Amino acid sequence: MLEAFGTGRFSLTFPPDLVVRVRRPELPGSLDFFGVNYYSRVHMRCPGRLRRPADFAYVDRSGRGMTDNGWEIAPESLQALLKEASSLGLPLAVTENGIDLVFCAGPMMEALWQALPSERRGGYAKDSATLESSVVAAVRDGDAIMVKGSAGSKMAPIVKTLATRYGREAERPAARAES
Repeated sequence: MLEAFGTGRFSLTFPPDLVVRVRRPELPGSLDFFGVNYYSRVHMRCPGRLRRPADFAYVDRSGRGMTDNGWEIAPESLQALLKEASSLGLPLAVTENGIDLVFCAGPMMEALWQALPSERRGGYAKDSATLESSVVAAVRDGDAIMVKGSAGSKMAPIVKTLATRYGREAERPAARAES
């Protein structure tokens, strides 16, 4: 993936020996930041036992223990991943590594809102337009923000407001044209 966003070229390899080379010249320069999801590392054996293509397992090789999900605690793997991801020269955002506040909009998200611990409840509204002012008021300089929603949930105006106030557009208004 880094190769794709860095050069616009990447290869996909499929066992046993099929390699597909892809060119996407629009990818370099298309990101404002690069997000990294990191959970753990997995140990693989190829070929696997019992005529399987591969076996994999989470093993406590470092002696630091396992998470509640049964994954190895391996911070050096996250460090190596961040070092590699920094090669793009973009700001990095480590996502899914802890959440401070959750904001929900719409009737389909009400059950999620009710299930959240009270300290994680940032705000709830019947729709995204009503939610926007609560989200914007809660954000502080330096916060990492992830907005998740379909086109139908109409989160784009919230993203535009946040980008205008805190993103590259705030620093350089003519940085990019809307697509």
